[in-house]
Amino acid sequence: MKPSDAQICVLSAGIVGRRIAGELARASVPHRLASRHGGDGVITADAFDSTALAAAFAGTRVVINAAGPLRDTAAPVLTA
Repeated sequence: MKPSDAQICVLSAGIVGRRIAGELARASVPHRLASRHGGDGVITADAFDSTALAAAFAGTRVVINAAGPLRDTAAPVLTA
């Protein structure tokens, strides 16, 4: 399965986001990872850019927002 086919998107490639992604991988749950810095296998999407977030979240059913602080990132994520 390609990351673009994943039903779950984890936003943030920081400590928490990578830990969540690692647990999903260990459980063989298909997912994709999105972060403002992108990188190898990571979709580039800034937590404050609703358009980029919408593109990163396209086709997913679940978004896990591990980007913070939550009081700052919640609105753009919900808008996307």
